[in-house]
Amino acid sequence: MSAITLLPLVFSNFQTIVDENAIPKFIKNNHFVIVNKKNHWIVIFKNAYHKCYEVFDSLGADQKWLQNFLEFRRPIQFNVTRFQSLNSNSCALFVIVFLHHRILNLDCNLTDILELMFTKKISKNETYVRREYRRIKNGFYSKHTPNINTVIH
Repeated sequence: MSAITLLPLVFSNFQTIVDENAIPKFIKNNHFVIVNKKNHWIVIFKNAYHKCYEVFDSLGADQKWLQNFLEFRRPIQFNVTRFQSLNSNSCALFVIVFLHHRILNLDCNLTDILELMFTKKISKNETYVRREYRRIKNGFYSKHTPNINTVIH
């Protein structure tokens, strides 16, 4: 997950990486925690603008897991839609790309940002995430300040 350090804006909002059994009960406003859930990466983001926690899981959030592991006092928003192929190991890339666009678009709600980033076609999402990750890694966004509407497929 060292790719997070490629983006100072995102990295400045990074709190920690934890196992699913060690999720902190407190996350700072507009900060995120990356969770290793049985060798699959998801992210929990505390959105101060919308006064909620957001859980992004590229395979679609498991509501039962959320109830068992998350004990926050604010509302929790999450995606149930799967964006990643079950045969793919690109969950870390999905997390990095999601966080990049999330931090740059705090005024968007979770549903809107996901609809702008991803499609119902999982193969297109995989291509999009790999392309966006390459842009991040190669410093494209250090030269450009993107708005979500200018970087979607």
